[in-house]
Amino acid sequence: MYIDDFEVRSYTKSELARLYNPQLTTPAARRLLRRWIECNPQLKDELRQLGTPKHTHVYSPRQVQAIAQHLGVP
Repeated sequence: MYIDDFEVRSYTKSELARLYNPQLTTPAARRLLRRWIECNPQLKDELRQLGTPKHTHVYSPRQVQAIAQHLGVP
């Protein structure tokens, strides 16, 4: 599945964070993505409903789709 030219598939947290913030180091990009999710109550709630564990290392395609819909395509 694609959203605009973005492939919706499983991504590691690091991989997805770097797509959103390629200019940052991997740890900084992960922290920023986490802050964006924490500051978006609708996205945070949707991820919780999808069963996203707090310490997950990989986002499922459905979780990636939710993130892209709320934050925009990376």
